[in-house]
Amino acid sequence: MNAPAPLDFAMQADGRLLTLVFIGRLQGDEVRNVRAEVDAAIEAGLPTLVDASGVSHMDSMGVALLVHIGKTLEAKRLPVAVLPGPGPVARLLGAARLDQYLNVVFSKAEALKVLGVPPPG
Repeated sequence: MNAPAPLDFAMQADGRLLTLVFIGRLQGDEVRNVRAEVDAAIEAGLPTLVDASGVSHMDSMGVALLVHIGKTLEAKRLPVAVLPGPGPVARLLGAARLDQYLNVVFSKAEALKVLGVPPPG
């Protein structure tokens, strides 16, 4: 049996928007391994897009990380949007009724609108 693929995490900030990208399994130890990096990134004080469209599996630790991001940004009066993609993340966030709290969106254009960030160009 193959071991699950590790979580890939990347971030990008352009002065008006922070994008956090998660690909793979957003769970357990993988979440613990990226938590400090995520916390450092959201200290930038920017509206934040969490791109979880590449997440293949998410457990309660993954949900807790998304809620933590939301609460931290809410305390700073900054908006957050989550782009879950069409898979398990969207279903889980909907079932947990977190889809409104975390501003779940289904395109980057919709995310920019929700976040109040003008499109590039």
